[in-house]
Amino acid sequence: MHRLQDAASLDRPAGVLDRVADTALPSPRARSVLRGDQLGQALHPLLTDFPLGAWTCTSLLDLFGGRRARGAATGQLAFGLAAAVPTVLAGLAEWQTASGAARRVGLVVRGREQAPRWPCTRPRWRSAHR
Repeated sequence: MHRLQDAASLDRPAGVLDRVADTALPSPRARSVLRGDQLGQALHPLLTDFPLGAWTCTSLLDLFGGRRARGAATGQLAFGLAAAVPTVLAGLAEWQTASGAARRVGLVVRGREQAPRWPCTRPRWRSAHR
């Protein structure tokens, strides 16, 4: 972890992601709302429960629900994908407030955790729409 914290080479990719975040969230008000400033509590951790819960339900319905549960599983998958959008945006807004070591660790750890999830939903979505 210390190697990540000290890796100044991550500052350049972080700058690229920062510009992407500026494009996705041009409004300071939107960033403030997505960070949860009005609540006095970060919004991102709360929002993560929605897509993760929906995708967990999708898996359980697929595993144990049989053909009868296919529609419900597809609905849960769609809800999870829709809920992931504000969750990612809230995470970006929160990440933009970080600096130095926290910013570098967030870039690598969150990228490694989250990036593989999106492609994993694609085969399930395709099978539901055949």
